[in-house]
Amino acid sequence: MGILGFSSKENIGEFASELCKELTAKYPVAMDNNSQSMVSEKNLSKTLEGVLIKAADFKTRNKLGVIGKAKLINAFQWELKDAGYTDKFVKLAVEGITAYTSRKAS
Repeated sequence: MGILGFSSKENIGEFASELCKELTAKYPVAMDNNSQSMVSEKNLSKTLEGVLIKAADFKTRNKLGVIGKAKLINAFQWELKDAGYTDKFVKLAVEGITAYTSRKAS
């Protein structure tokens, strides 16, 4: 944790990388890039939701503010793009992480 309770940029970047690795293990880039691949929406949603819940927990644990959440979302987006996911999937994942990290903690 950095000054004023904010996570350091490195922590956010490392966490985004971990999220991408977890997602890649459960939903490989090859499956996303293969139009013949038959992945059920239910399984993909469940996989993505697991990662997004971890992102929301990270936000809460580290008390990320607006800038911290933006850094997390941006880092996650670039990790997915660098991994080779399609723009369509990256957009879906970014919309999801934005929604999950914007929710109020219960």
